[in-house]
Amino acid sequence: MSPYRAAPDAPPADRDAVALGWQPRAAPRAVTALAAEGPVAAALRLRLLSLPDGSLSELRGVASADRIILLGAATKLPWIDGLIYLGRCPEAPTLLLPTALDATVPIGLLERALAARLAPLAPPFALWPSLRGETLACSLAEARPLERALLARSPSP
Repeated sequence: MSPYRAAPDAPPADRDAVALGWQPRAAPRAVTALAAEGPVAAALRLRLLSLPDGSLSELRGVASADRIILLGAATKLPWIDGLIYLGRCPEAPTLLLPTALDATVPIGLLERALAARLAPLAPPFALWPSLRGETLACSLAEARPLERALLARSPSP
């Protein structure tokens, strides 16, 4: 599973493209997912391995070598420092965005542009600012229930 790959026929960057930025939200979105990268992803992996099997089965996720995105009920998601919590955007139902941030571009336009850019990957899509200041995107269509054996053998970031 490789949710971070670029589509082979993705269009080149448009010189007239609008820069995506982030601004604080007046009220946070309800938490439905989380994103972790780098050392935070490594800490999350250890935290997940400490959970009982029943708790793991209530979460779904996708991962790469240095990122983990989990979906689940807010009460079931782990809470550790450095995680970025995501929530569904009512105005763009295929997007999960940071709970405390809004995009600086119109959300409907962002939803359509992201779907076009990530095609043939399917929605829903998570979109969030990384620790390095870039915006990351990931398809969550292939999110699967967590398995202890897979978590244990996954490389630490």
